[in-house]
Amino acid sequence: MQTVWLIDISIGLGSGKILSVLALNLRHHEQNEYAPGLADVQCVATAVEESWNGETIAEFLRKVFAKVGFFPLLSSKTAEPILKRPSAC
Repeated sequence: MQTVWLIDISIGLGSGKILSVLALNLRHHEQNEYAPGLADVQCVATAVEESWNGETIAEFLRKVFAKVGFFPLLSSKTAEPILKRPSAC
């Protein structure tokens, strides 16, 4: 199953921020007539830090990608490469 990953840092936990990575079936809207809900996503990873920036998010995502063996090629928002593979860093 192909998935799209949803990455969010909007939830606070005490003085920290939770970064969550959720996976949604890429074909959800073709296969269902309803908006995706909690039952339609899988939690890929979570982490808590005092604050997140582009560098700390990229570092965390590199670890997640290496662990699950998945390296996205493009950002759906910018259509540009989002991270280099670890071997290219």
